Amino acid sequence: MRRWNVGFIAAILLPVAILAGGVLRPQLERSTTQAPANKFRLDASEATPVQEGVMTDRQKRHSKIFKGYQTYTSGKKLSDLARDKGDTTVIKPMGDMIVPRNLTLRDYLSKLACTSDLVVVGTVTDKSSQLIDDGSFVFTDYELSVESVLKDSKDGPIIGSTAITITRVGGAVKINGRLVSAVDFSQRPLFRGKRYLLFLSFLPDVGAFKNASKWGEDTFEFVGNEMAQVSERDVPLGTSRRVDAAGFMSELNHVLGAPCKP
Repeated sequence: MRRWNVGFIAAILLPVAILAGGVLRPQLERSTTQAPANKFRLDASEATPVQEGVMTDRQKRHSKIFKGYQTYTSGKKLSDLARDKGDTTVIKPMGDMIVPRNLTLRDYLSKLACTSDLVVVGTVTDKSSQLIDDGSFVFTDYELSVESVLKDSKDGPIIGSTAITITRVGGAVKINGRLVSAVDFSQRPLFRGKRYLLFLSFLPDVGAFKNASKWGEDTFEFVGNEMAQVSERDVPLGTSRRVDAAGFMSELNHVLGAPCKP
Protein backbone atom coordinates (compact mmCIF):
# COMPACT_ATOMS: atom_id res chain seq x y z
CA MET A 1 0.00 0.00 0.00
CA ARG A 2 1.14 3.56 -0.69
CA ARG A 3 0.26 6.66 1.32
CA TRP A 4 -0.67 9.68 -0.79
CA ASN A 5 -0.41 13.20 0.60
CA VAL A 6 -3.57 15.00 -0.51
CA GLY A 7 -2.90 18.51 0.59
CA PHE A 8 -3.19 18.57 4.35
CA ILE A 9 -2.21 16.18 7.18
CA ALA A 10 -3.98 16.72 10.47
CA ALA A 11 -5.06 14.48 13.35
CA ILE A 12 -8.77 14.64 14.07
CA LEU A 13 -8.24 15.44 17.72
CA LEU A 14 -5.70 18.24 17.23
CA PRO A 15 -6.63 21.54 18.92
CA VAL A 16 -7.78 24.31 16.62
CA ALA A 17 -6.73 27.93 16.49
CA ILE A 18 -8.62 30.99 15.30
CA LEU A 19 -6.59 32.86 12.69
CA ALA A 20 -7.02 36.39 11.40
CA GLY A 21 -10.34 36.85 9.62
CA GLY A 22 -12.16 34.30 11.76
CA VAL A 23 -10.74 31.20 10.05
CA LEU A 24 -10.46 27.97 12.02
CA ARG A 25 -7.67 25.54 11.12
CA PRO A 26 -5.66 22.93 13.05
CA GLN A 27 -2.49 24.22 14.69
CA LEU A 28 -0.38 21.48 13.12
CA GLU A 29 -0.71 20.90 9.40
CA ARG A 30 1.39 20.57 6.28
CA SER A 31 0.36 22.08 2.95
CA THR A 32 1.91 21.98 -0.50
CA THR A 33 0.95 25.65 -0.89
CA GLN A 34 0.62 28.58 1.47
CA ALA A 35 -2.71 29.98 0.32
CA PRO A 36 -4.26 32.94 2.16
CA ALA A 37 -7.19 32.10 4.41
CA ASN A 38 -9.54 34.32 2.39
CA LYS A 39 -9.08 31.99 -0.61
CA PHE A 40 -11.49 29.55 1.04
CA ARG A 41 -14.19 32.03 2.02
CA LEU A 42 -17.25 31.64 -0.19
CA ASP A 43 -18.70 34.74 -1.80
CA ALA A 44 -21.56 36.41 0.04
CA SER A 45 -23.76 35.92 -3.04
CA GLU A 46 -23.53 32.16 -2.42
CA ALA A 47 -24.81 32.44 1.16
CA THR A 48 -28.31 31.43 2.25
CA PRO A 49 -29.90 33.56 5.02
CA VAL A 50 -30.88 31.21 7.87
CA GLN A 51 -32.38 31.35 11.33
CA GLU A 52 -31.02 28.83 13.79
CA GLY A 53 -33.57 26.06 14.42
CA VAL A 54 -35.80 27.06 11.47
CA MET A 55 -35.75 24.37 8.76
CA THR A 56 -38.00 22.47 6.41
CA ASP A 57 -38.76 18.82 7.23
CA ARG A 58 -36.32 17.67 4.54
CA GLN A 59 -33.59 19.98 5.84
CA LYS A 60 -34.08 18.63 9.36
CA ARG A 61 -33.45 15.10 8.10
CA HIS A 62 -30.51 16.15 5.93
CA SER A 63 -28.99 18.09 8.83
CA LYS A 64 -28.54 14.85 10.78
CA ILE A 65 -26.49 13.14 8.05
CA PHE A 66 -23.27 15.10 8.56
CA LYS A 67 -21.40 14.66 11.85
CA GLY A 68 -17.97 15.00 13.42
CA TYR A 69 -17.27 18.68 12.70
CA GLN A 70 -17.18 20.06 16.24
CA THR A 71 -13.41 19.47 16.34
CA TYR A 72 -12.98 22.29 13.86
CA THR A 73 -14.98 24.80 15.89
CA SER A 74 -13.62 23.85 19.33
CA GLY A 75 -17.09 22.51 20.11
CA LYS A 76 -18.78 25.83 19.40
CA LYS A 77 -21.79 26.50 17.20
CA LEU A 78 -21.31 28.59 14.08
CA SER A 79 -23.89 31.05 15.37
CA ASP A 80 -21.71 31.65 18.45
CA LEU A 81 -18.58 32.12 16.32
CA ALA A 82 -20.39 34.57 14.05
CA ARG A 83 -21.60 36.54 17.06
CA ASP A 84 -18.13 36.66 18.64
CA LYS A 85 -15.86 36.86 15.56
CA GLY A 86 -17.99 38.33 12.78
CA ASP A 87 -17.66 36.83 9.30
CA THR A 88 -16.08 33.39 9.77
CA THR A 89 -14.66 30.55 7.66
CA VAL A 90 -14.37 27.04 9.08
CA ILE A 91 -12.20 24.51 7.25
CA LYS A 92 -11.97 20.74 7.54
CA PRO A 93 -8.58 19.90 5.99
CA MET A 94 -7.53 16.84 4.05
CA GLY A 95 -5.69 13.94 5.61
CA ASP A 96 -3.68 11.09 4.12
CA MET A 97 -5.37 8.61 1.79
CA ILE A 98 -4.33 4.98 1.44
CA VAL A 99 -4.62 3.60 -2.10
CA PRO A 100 -3.38 0.38 -3.75
CA ARG A 101 -0.07 0.50 -5.61
CA ASN A 102 -0.27 1.12 -9.37
CA LEU A 103 -3.88 2.24 -9.19
CA THR A 104 -5.09 3.17 -12.70
CA LEU A 105 -7.91 5.56 -13.58
CA ARG A 106 -9.87 2.60 -14.95
CA ASP A 107 -9.48 0.68 -11.67
CA TYR A 108 -10.53 3.73 -9.70
CA LEU A 109 -13.61 4.40 -11.82
CA SER A 110 -14.56 0.73 -11.76
CA LYS A 111 -14.62 0.62 -7.96
CA LEU A 112 -16.41 3.95 -7.75
CA ALA A 113 -19.07 3.07 -10.32
CA CYS A 114 -19.73 -0.32 -8.76
CA THR A 115 -20.22 1.13 -5.27
CA SER A 116 -22.49 3.97 -6.48
CA ASP A 117 -26.26 3.77 -6.74
CA LEU A 118 -26.42 6.46 -9.41
CA VAL A 119 -23.98 7.92 -11.95
CA VAL A 120 -25.33 11.05 -13.57
CA VAL A 121 -24.36 14.11 -15.60
CA GLY A 122 -26.21 17.35 -14.96
CA THR A 123 -26.13 21.08 -14.26
CA VAL A 124 -26.73 22.73 -10.90
CA THR A 125 -29.75 25.01 -11.21
CA ASP A 126 -30.31 26.02 -7.59
CA LYS A 127 -29.00 25.44 -4.08
CA SER A 128 -29.84 26.20 -0.47
CA SER A 129 -27.52 25.93 2.54
CA GLN A 130 -28.37 25.26 6.17
CA LEU A 131 -26.70 24.36 9.48
CA ILE A 132 -26.06 20.72 10.33
CA ASP A 133 -27.85 19.25 13.33
CA ASP A 134 -25.35 20.33 16.01
CA GLY A 135 -24.77 23.76 14.45
CA SER A 136 -21.03 23.24 13.95
CA PHE A 137 -20.92 23.12 10.14
CA VAL A 138 -23.00 23.75 7.02
CA PHE A 139 -24.58 21.48 4.42
CA THR A 140 -26.13 22.38 1.07
CA ASP A 141 -29.01 20.91 -0.92
CA TYR A 142 -28.42 21.22 -4.67
CA GLU A 143 -31.01 20.94 -7.42
CA LEU A 144 -29.45 19.17 -10.40
CA SER A 145 -31.00 19.33 -13.87
CA VAL A 146 -30.40 15.82 -15.23
CA GLU A 147 -28.74 15.63 -18.63
CA SER A 148 -27.92 11.92 -18.78
CA VAL A 149 -28.15 8.90 -16.49
CA LEU A 150 -25.14 6.63 -16.93
CA LYS A 151 -26.18 4.24 -14.15
CA ASP A 152 -29.63 4.32 -12.59
CA SER A 153 -30.42 3.61 -8.96
CA LYS A 154 -32.25 0.32 -8.34
CA ASP A 155 -33.87 1.63 -5.13
CA GLY A 156 -34.55 5.17 -6.34
CA PRO A 157 -34.63 5.09 -10.16
CA ILE A 158 -34.65 8.50 -11.84
CA ILE A 159 -35.12 7.58 -15.51
CA GLY A 160 -37.69 10.07 -16.78
CA SER A 161 -36.90 12.60 -14.03
CA THR A 162 -35.77 16.06 -15.04
CA ALA A 163 -34.19 16.99 -11.70
CA ILE A 164 -32.86 15.45 -8.49
CA THR A 165 -31.77 16.80 -5.10
CA ILE A 166 -28.22 16.19 -3.89
CA THR A 167 -27.14 16.98 -0.34
CA ARG A 168 -23.46 17.72 0.36
CA VAL A 169 -21.48 19.00 3.30
CA GLY A 170 -20.17 22.56 3.15
CA GLY A 171 -21.56 25.85 1.95
CA ALA A 172 -22.25 29.38 3.15
CA VAL A 173 -24.98 30.89 5.30
CA LYS A 174 -25.80 34.29 6.75
CA ILE A 175 -26.57 34.22 10.47
CA ASN A 176 -27.75 37.48 12.03
CA GLY A 177 -26.15 39.35 9.15
CA ARG A 178 -22.79 37.54 9.45
CA LEU A 179 -21.31 35.46 6.63
CA VAL A 180 -20.22 31.96 7.66
CA SER A 181 -18.43 29.71 5.15
CA ALA A 182 -17.80 26.03 5.88
CA VAL A 183 -15.44 24.14 3.55
CA ASP A 184 -14.61 20.42 3.70
CA PHE A 185 -11.63 19.90 1.38
CA SER A 186 -12.82 16.37 0.56
CA GLN A 187 -16.16 17.67 -0.75
CA ARG A 188 -15.89 21.20 -2.10
CA PRO A 189 -19.05 23.20 -2.92
CA LEU A 190 -20.81 23.06 -6.28
CA PHE A 191 -21.92 26.16 -8.19
CA ARG A 192 -25.00 27.20 -10.13
CA GLY A 193 -24.68 26.85 -13.89
CA LYS A 194 -21.76 24.40 -13.67
CA ARG A 195 -21.97 20.99 -15.33
CA TYR A 196 -20.91 17.96 -13.29
CA LEU A 197 -20.45 14.20 -13.35
CA LEU A 198 -21.50 12.74 -9.99
CA PHE A 199 -21.34 9.31 -8.38
CA LEU A 200 -24.15 9.16 -5.82
CA SER A 201 -25.82 7.09 -3.11
CA PHE A 202 -29.59 7.04 -2.65
CA LEU A 203 -31.18 8.29 0.60
CA PRO A 204 -34.47 6.37 0.75
CA ASP A 205 -35.84 8.25 3.77
CA VAL A 206 -35.84 11.57 1.92
CA GLY A 207 -35.77 10.56 -1.75
CA ALA A 208 -32.55 12.51 -2.32
CA PHE A 209 -28.92 11.58 -3.04
CA LYS A 210 -25.54 12.16 -1.41
CA ASN A 211 -21.94 11.50 -2.44
CA ALA A 212 -21.18 7.82 -2.90
CA SER A 213 -17.55 7.65 -1.82
CA LYS A 214 -15.98 7.99 1.61
CA TRP A 215 -12.50 7.12 0.34
CA GLY A 216 -11.92 9.15 -2.83
CA GLU A 217 -13.08 11.75 -5.31
CA ASP A 218 -16.59 11.17 -6.67
CA THR A 219 -17.48 14.54 -8.23
CA PHE A 220 -16.01 15.96 -11.44
CA GLU A 221 -16.68 19.18 -13.33
CA PHE A 222 -16.72 19.61 -17.10
CA VAL A 223 -14.41 22.56 -17.88
CA GLY A 224 -14.21 23.09 -21.62
CA ASN A 225 -12.59 19.97 -23.07
CA GLU A 226 -11.28 18.88 -19.69
CA MET A 227 -12.57 17.01 -16.67
CA ALA A 228 -11.61 18.54 -13.31
CA GLN A 229 -11.83 17.20 -9.76
CA VAL A 230 -14.01 19.23 -7.42
CA SER A 231 -12.05 18.46 -4.24
CA GLU A 232 -8.40 19.01 -3.31
CA ARG A 233 -7.56 15.31 -3.60
CA ASP A 234 -4.57 14.23 -5.69
CA VAL A 235 -6.34 10.96 -6.54
CA PRO A 236 -7.31 9.97 -9.20
CA LEU A 237 -6.35 12.82 -11.59
CA GLY A 238 -3.00 13.78 -10.07
CA THR A 239 -1.81 17.12 -8.77
CA SER A 240 -3.08 18.99 -11.85
CA ARG A 241 -6.55 17.53 -11.09
CA ARG A 242 -7.51 17.84 -14.76
CA VAL A 243 -7.52 15.44 -17.71
CA ASP A 244 -8.98 15.27 -21.21
CA ALA A 245 -12.76 14.90 -20.81
CA ALA A 246 -13.22 12.62 -23.83
CA GLY A 247 -10.61 10.16 -22.60
CA PHE A 248 -12.02 10.24 -19.08
CA MET A 249 -15.57 9.53 -20.27
CA SER A 250 -14.28 6.74 -22.52
CA GLU A 251 -12.73 5.04 -19.48
CA LEU A 252 -15.96 5.50 -17.54
CA ASN A 253 -18.12 4.05 -20.31
CA HIS A 254 -15.79 1.05 -20.46
CA VAL A 255 -16.16 0.24 -16.75
CA LEU A 256 -19.92 0.85 -16.81
CA GLY A 257 -20.21 -1.77 -19.56
CA ALA A 258 -18.20 -4.33 -17.62
CA PRO A 259 -19.40 -6.53 -14.72
CA CYS A 260 -18.42 -5.46 -11.23
CA LYS A 261 -15.77 -7.53 -9.51
CA PRO A 262 -16.78 -9.16 -6.22
